[in-house]
Amino acid sequence: MVKLKPKKSFTLIETVVVIAIIGLIIPAVFSIIFSLFLEQTKIYRLTQVKREGDYALGIIETIARNNGVSIYSGCSNLSTPTTIQCASNAGSFPVQFPIPPTTSDGSDFCFQDKYSAGFQFYFNGSSNSIASNSSVLSSPVNLTSNKVVISNFKVSCLRTVAFSPPVITVAYDICYNTGSGAAVPCNSSRPEETASLHYQSNIQLRSY
Repeated sequence: MVKLKPKKSFTLIETVVVIAIIGLIIPAVFSIIFSLFLEQTKIYRLTQVKREGDYALGIIETIARNNGVSIYSGCSNLSTPTTIQCASNAGSFPVQFPIPPTTSDGSDFCFQDKYSAGFQFYFNGSSNSIASNSSVLSSPVNLTSNKVVISNFKVSCLRTVAFSPPVITVAYDICYNTGSGAAVPCNSSRPEETASLHYQSNIQLRSY
């Protein structure tokens, strides 16, 4: 006669212990996954901010350095700007425009190239972006998209001596547009949703 072995099964205590362990592990796993998701969000937004900030600054540096011959204020008409600034024939040095504590958002700061074509880079308040304009363009072109917000855009020139070309300083803050609808569109109650960088560069004109 063959004896049947009794079937082994979990006791009630073992079942309760397993359920308790699973109950502890699942929240921890979801917490890790959620943390990774938030970190990816932060990385994506910071990457977007850096990409657009680098692109805008690269365009400004390249065009200003290689094509700028003279600097002007009174730039409402880029074909005929009114007042030359940071020029070699200034009465005394160093000469600076604008004179601190006055600052310029670029709307009254422009360049002319060797063909007397005017161009400028300025803060476009209607879209919170950096815009580029030229006397040969039909309309201004934004250098940054609506995914980011530009603030504190400033441009100035400084010439220390007559025989040395002026140095252009460009500075701005750029942040990810969280679309919060707040007065400051880059703010958020969740830190992982915010991303911002500060840019500043000194550009020495080659053709001046």
